[in-house]
Amino acid sequence: MLEGKTAVVTGGIREMMEPIINAIPLGRMGQPEKISSAFLFLSSDMPSYITEAVLSADGAAMT
Repeated sequence: MLEGKTAVVTGGIREMMEPIINAIPLGRMGQPEKISSAFLFLSSDMPSYITEAVLSADGAAMT
């Protein structure tokens, strides 16, 4: 069921992580590159006109 969704979840961890991954609307775990991209954007001059916003790097998960 997880084939093609993420390469980092393997073995016994796979069964443990399946309910968590299935709860993420994008259907995959976030990779470090995706999280660091959000950080780099926020630490650059690009969002200089953005105020009082929340950037959620959570794969559209609802908590």
